[in-house]
Amino acid sequence: MRKYKSLFILLLLLLVGCTSIDEVVVETKDIVEKEFHAGEKGVNVETETFSYYKPTSMEIIDKGTTNIILTEGKQPYILFVNTLEKKNSQVVFDSSQKDEEYLVHETFEHKDSFAFLQVLELDKNLYEVTVGVGGTKLTTETKKDKIVDSAKLMMQIANSVRVK
Repeated sequence: MRKYKSLFILLLLLLVGCTSIDEVVVETKDIVEKEFHAGEKGVNVETETFSYYKPTSMEIIDKGTTNIILTEGKQPYILFVNTLEKKNSQVVFDSSQKDEEYLVHETFEHKDSFAFLQVLELDKNLYEVTVGVGGTKLTTETKKDKIVDSAKLMMQIANSVRVK
């Protein structure tokens, strides 16, 4: 009996650790919307055309006038800023549409800002995550277990962008 009890506990722990993509999608939507409504993080990076918040866990790998490549560990993030668009613009969202079946394709509005979240399955356990606010978007490719954290960081960055 004791042997079966230990086996049951082990199986339960394994099942709890296995999160389905549906659960990840719900959690990602919730955290992105929460971060969007939380407002801007403090700006800590200035470029010639815009400023933004960069988490301390990220490094700048390359930068141009409107594009910056960031990494967190080995995971790259591409930040694009259309400096002609305001925070309530949907131009970047409209241009980001693909003829694909998204796992998540959500939009959010708050005050004078428009935001979006897109998650697309690329391969087994590989997902493209895109987050945008107005004329800003960030994109990364990540594994299922990193979608929520990646999307949260991306919204913090996108929400903080201030065009000069």
